[in-house]
Amino acid sequence: MYRTALPDERGRSASLLWVGEFLGTPTAYAELGGHSYADTGSAAPYVGIEFQRRETVAADNVALVFNTGGGAFTSIRTTATVTTGRVVLVGSVSSGAQTIGLHAKDTGVVELARGTSSVAAISYLGTSRFYVGAMFNARNPNAACEMMVLFNRGLSDDECLMLLNNPYAAFAPRRTARIYTFGQPAAGGATAVPVFRHHYVQQGIG
Repeated sequence: MYRTALPDERGRSASLLWVGEFLGTPTAYAELGGHSYADTGSAAPYVGIEFQRRETVAADNVALVFNTGGGAFTSIRTTATVTTGRVVLVGSVSSGAQTIGLHAKDTGVVELARGTSSVAAISYLGTSRFYVGAMFNARNPNAACEMMVLFNRGLSDDECLMLLNNPYAAFAPRRTARIYTFGQPAAGGATAVPVFRHHYVQQGIG
């Protein structure tokens, strides 16, 4: 399933959230979803940013694959291998920092892996597609997707961990909290005067 990517879905930095279930062994390099340039071919720079299963053929790991802006793509991978079960994936790509996170809900395994590739900006073409599922017909991720979210910015490690534990935090509004603190008592033992401070407390990603 795919459609043409909208202009605001082609950010210089980007992040992906994938929630679903792995149903068994996939074919090698099978896409779970992301940005592609076309539905034929398998050479650079057809990938913009995407999740792949079994990116290392010998192991059923998960990879975040992304375009480095120079007509080539690279990836960072999870160490954990998950063949079946409920999974939450988070991937983030920005200049000089990339992250992939995995939470295997059935086993409790949580992993956050990082990369340091030089990415001036994710490269997109006019035919760029945002898709869910395999990009090429010959590939089968053997997975069921419940939800996939695209962010047009990079996510911090704290945000990635928040989404791994609660993916629906992606839709929670950002809120502020009013916090009162007290200064030092005045000379002569007078009661300290409350000082109003307005602190920003992030309770969601959106």
